Amino acid sequence: MDSVLLRSKSSLVKLVIALGLFAAFYVFSGVKAEAKMMQTVEGDGSITVSWDNVTATDFSLGICKTTDTDDGMTGAKAMADGRTLVLPAGTTTYTFVGLENNSQYYIYLNYTYKYSETSTPSVRTERIPYAYTAVTGVTGLNQAKWWKYIKQVDVSWDKVAGKYSGVTYDVMFMDAAGKKVIESKTGLTSTSYSHAIKNNQIYTVKVRAIRTPDAEYSTCPTTVTPWTNVCYLFTQPTVTSAKVSGGKMKINWGKIKGASGYTVYVSTKRNSGYKKVASVKGSKSSVTVKKLKGKKFKSSKTYYVYIVAKKKAGGVTYTTGVNYTYIAKGSSRVRESYK
Repeated sequence: MDSVLLRSKSSLVKLVIALGLFAAFYVFSGVKAEAKMMQTVEGDGSITVSWDNVTATDFSLGICKTTDTDDGMTGAKAMADGRTLVLPAGTTTYTFVGLENNSQYYIYLNYTYKYSETSTPSVRTERIPYAYTAVTGVTGLNQAKWWKYIKQVDVSWDKVAGKYSGVTYDVMFMDAAGKKVIESKTGLTSTSYSHAIKNNQIYTVKVRAIRTPDAEYSTCPTTVTPWTNVCYLFTQPTVTSAKVSGGKMKINWGKIKGASGYTVYVSTKRNSGYKKVASVKGSKSSVTVKKLKGKKFKSSKTYYVYIVAKKKAGGVTYTTGVNYTYIAKGSSRVRESYK
């Protein structure tokens, strides 16, 4: 009985020693079985990824941009499987260059792992589904629609990065001078927002983006972009009258305080054929048009009118867009139609 116990203890000691030697080799050799890959830099048109040191014969990388309709995995995997980009053994980092800023990419890594020279090779895979280039700022901020009857303005801007961007937006509405904050909203995930307004006034808005990388795939810090330049928001002028007399048409509209000017368009068709017939300063609220396409106006004919207000600031001209047209026949009352 004692001899059996001694043999058992001896076997246990040998096992402990063997495990200790294995652990020591594993720790001191720096060899790991899993090449955990992380993004370490969100660069200007570049992405740097790094992975743990493993005993591998080679590494093949693939990358593909993510879009709203494609997560990029298929393209990145095909590139890695096709060994388009092969790196030598011992490589632990790589920087992709020539990429688009404000974008998201899928990165795929294949490597042939060997624990020792005599072990059987094993192909393994690592991936980063959410890799990003530098966020340089929000673009495309504009007035999407001014709803004058429900007194609401819709603003929109371009999406930063791809399908799963990890980006939120802060939006700030201010007065025409861009000084008094009327409303501030943070943490938006959509690329549009609506704000209650008063008609015939000018407002300003600005937006910024915040991206917090996924900690599972990135060691990069949170990025907060600068605010955009302010975008001016204002209603399309309301035509109050458009009367034909003596072969001319006199058009009146409600003035928008702070507007730089107005452009007047007229057509004989509701949905096409509009011609710019006048462009006046912001101090004006009426204009008399003598001819349309070289012809005098007729009191028996129906005309369609719309006016676009504009605001010049910082070398940029902002406009109201076209939401409404106005129908006038001779000297009859103007009727409004949503465009």
